Amino acid sequence: MRHAIPLLLILCFSLQAAPLKESYQTPESYRVLSGSLHKGGAVAVQAKIDKPLALIDIHYQIHSRWFIPSAVNSHLEGDYQLKLPEKFLFPATYAELAKKGEMDVKDAKILYKGRKDVGQYANCYEILIQPNNGKSEILTYYSPQVGAAGWVKLALTLKKIPVIKSYTIVATLKDLKGQTGSGAGQA
Repeated sequence: MRHAIPLLLILCFSLQAAPLKESYQTPESYRVLSGSLHKGGAVAVQAKIDKPLALIDIHYQIHSRWFIPSAVNSHLEGDYQLKLPEKFLFPATYAELAKKGEMDVKDAKILYKGRKDVGQYANCYEILIQPNNGKSEILTYYSPQVGAAGWVKLALTLKKIPVIKSYTIVATLKDLKGQTGSGAGQA
């Protein structure tokens, strides 16, 4: 009996940790909704824990419309890494953010905007991430039912773009129901 309790504790902790670790190793696939300057594309998001940070790797490929100069096309595919405190991979942090309204983290401000149903995902946390450099912002809808970063939908607004000033690209989970068509490209 003395040996059974430590064995049971080890088993419990290993069962709890394994699904958590695996869920952050599998990337989530998104489709980019068409916009005024692009006709779609794909995004893959993968989150990894690198204590004390969550490294959110975002790979994007945007398909431009025919009238966009080819010089711009080199900027339409690439990788971006968002660094957030590790706690942003867990639902309790979003409940805390909802109570506080906003949190300042290194290099960004994170704002709670409300709760919203997105496709088949009910009561998602609507979160605005504003990097301190002012070049972009990301509006995300978080659900604990989604792997990787937990994002059901994201809207990336690129700012400080010559001529058009800002541009928004919207991406939704590939399996998201009821979210087709446009909704991106607003300047």
